[in-house]
Amino acid sequence: MTRQDFNRPPRIRPDWPAEQIDLPTPPALLRRDGIPWVQVLLPLAGALIFAVSAGLGSGGWLIGLPMSAIAMLGVGAAIYQARRETMRDNAEYAARRALFEDQLAAQRGRLRRLHEHERAARLHLAPDPNELLHIAAVGTIARRPEPRLWERRISDDDFLALRAGCGNLPPSYTVRIPAPGSDAAADRQLQQLAAEHALLHQVPICIPLADLGSLGVAGTRSAALPLLQAMIWQMACLHGPADLRIAVAHQTGVAADWEWLRWLPHAIPLNNDSAHAARMIGDTPATVNRLLAQLVDELARRSERRVRDAGSIALPHEPWLVVLIDEPATVAAIPSFAELLRRGAELQIAVIVLALITTWCRKVAPPCSKLRRATHAGRAPAHHGPVIALPPTRLHRSNAIN
Repeated sequence: MTRQDFNRPPRIRPDWPAEQIDLPTPPALLRRDGIPWVQVLLPLAGALIFAVSAGLGSGGWLIGLPMSAIAMLGVGAAIYQARRETMRDNAEYAARRALFEDQLAAQRGRLRRLHEHERAARLHLAPDPNELLHIAAVGTIARRPEPRLWERRISDDDFLALRAGCGNLPPSYTVRIPAPGSDAAADRQLQQLAAEHALLHQVPICIPLADLGSLGVAGTRSAALPLLQAMIWQMACLHGPADLRIAVAHQTGVAADWEWLRWLPHAIPLNNDSAHAARMIGDTPATVNRLLAQLVDELARRSERRVRDAGSIALPHEPWLVVLIDEPATVAAIPSFAELLRRGAELQIAVIVLALITTWCRKVAPPCSKLRRATHAGRAPAHHGPVIALPPTRLHRSNAIN
């Protein structure tokens, strides 16, 4: 197997804005009171009554004719004026409605762009296993890794953010709906638009291991092991060995599930002994005890160094250590294991435990309070989708060294 040098370029990271989108206020509906017929016809009725009274008297009915004509002209003028006002109000409402529709269309397009941009950015930052193979140049003609290989740095806020599946998440932007008005149809239109963009669908659900410090993956082995391996692939492809080292302590009889880790540069011990047999893998009770003892010694060394360098302006760079435990029944009785759980996170040492039953995680969690969360493989948490499992042998070859 040939050795291939890789120079990690600066990271080009997509981002998304946290904006507030104010939806437009719909225009109020017109109140159509109609023509006040009583007020309009009352003068005409008075003129007619006067004409009839004059006709029955001595003056004759012609004396009331001018008044009736004037009253009829008044009725016509009132009707004409009412019609003009109605046409003017309709034109103004149509203009306000058109402006509202234009503003709503603009905000709809803006929401769609924000929605698609954030979803694409989240998918880019937390790639699925197939994309990881592409980043590591597995199965490609060029056989050269993508520039994204080992792109995450310790200073990045997504360092050790491990994708566990896909689900629905609220977006970073917010949508503000105006108070309901007189137009119920427009109000429903606004509420429907806000509801359509209230969630990002099928985006990565990531576990912040660097914040948690420890993690339990519980379930049947056929479901839990691929999930844990998918997390390891993310560690190996997105984090360089200068920032992350991986150690594993597993039970006897499952060496085939973990032997591939020996080919990763992340499994090289902190003394940088690159011998194949020196990798941080404990596969027997003796090697597991020795590995955990070395990790506890590293924990003590880091603790002393942090106290000694507390006043320093720049603390020395130390890689994170992720310890994988695939022998919980035996390892739980080792005092050094509890010490790792209690103090590891504050000194950049994280622990992931593969447990076949959730009761073990509950049993260990009280005395080791740092074991804060368990991911149940086989019955995923709310909104989480399935995790694609790929054969680990396809991935380790891309990061292999002699």
